[in-house]
Amino acid sequence: MGTGLKARVGKYADNIRVLDPAAFDAPLAAPADKPSEPLPEKTLIEHLRGNRDMFAEVAPDGFELEAMLKEAEAALLGSDKLRKCDHLSLLGAVMSAAQLGLRIGDEFGHAWLEPIWQPHYAHTTDGKWTGHFRARLIVGYRGMIALAESHPKISTVIGVQVGAREEFKLKRGLKKDKLKHTLHTGPGTRGDAVAYYALARYTDGSTKFWHFTRAEAEEHRDKFASQRRFNEKTGEWRVVGPWKKHFDAMAIKTCIRMLAKQLPTSSALAAAIAVDGGVRVDLGKDGIHHADRPETLNSNAPSPDHEGGHGDGLAWSPECEYCVDDVDGEKHFEQHATAAPVDGCAYCEQEAAWRGLPTGSPA
Repeated sequence: MGTGLKARVGKYADNIRVLDPAAFDAPLAAPADKPSEPLPEKTLIEHLRGNRDMFAEVAPDGFELEAMLKEAEAALLGSDKLRKCDHLSLLGAVMSAAQLGLRIGDEFGHAWLEPIWQPHYAHTTDGKWTGHFRARLIVGYRGMIALAESHPKISTVIGVQVGAREEFKLKRGLKKDKLKHTLHTGPGTRGDAVAYYALARYTDGSTKFWHFTRAEAEEHRDKFASQRRFNEKTGEWRVVGPWKKHFDAMAIKTCIRMLAKQLPTSSALAAAIAVDGGVRVDLGKDGIHHADRPETLNSNAPSPDHEGGHGDGLAWSPECEYCVDDVDGEKHFEQHATAAPVDGCAYCEQEAAWRGLPTGSPA
């Protein structure tokens, strides 16, 4: 979220009507030169608050539901694309978090709300497909560890990355596998990650583990990553999303998922694996097992954001690290950011589409 939350709250006040502005320590006043207009439907935050009782019915005893709902609202305030998602998928994602007893956001690292672009969402009046953003729940490896440890036969579950400067030995045997990992305790860093493993210790002292080398993790990513984007210049698909931004965490999470197949059956962990990364619109209690997978949503099609078109002509974004040295692109963007309409400029029409602005308006 960062320190820019208040600025974003003010900027998007017209699109998000929060019922209790004081909860966010900042008034949600609309800009003076652009008065708020009544919205034809409930906002996503209103949907969340209006369905609190539904979440409470499925949440485990003792779960801090109110805190989780505030985390979901904060996630909405911090993401343009999440605010564009349909309300059913958002309710489904939050309901899954409540049902599993997982908190949302970086503080606990249990789970996150993530928007995903679905090109084939609905038909227009002329019979053509139209796309839409939908929300899904991404369960982090810490969330999976918490659920695995809830089984009465399991004492501890850990997920670890192995640094290049650390001693790591693995021996497979007919009766018992042996794993030895000596952490680097001297000066300097542990080194780049060269391997990952997840280990479960049972209450009787026995253990189970699953191991990946970095090369094996990369191979798994290339084969199974659900978020990809097509590069028109190279004619190839490339991996984006969590596997691109958080490779080590995703590798550890994959080890835990593979290890879960060897552990005693846990209904909570099985449900988390079933709903992880899926879009849930079935709000019944069993709907957590019937989330739509990204493949069925055709989510591999290019997502309408700046990254997908970076480098095409003068497309430029102030939030893109690769645009820093694009002087011409920055000047072009600034000209349209002042008052010039984007209508008629192919580059800025695309940029407007990425930013959710109507064609013909100032950038």
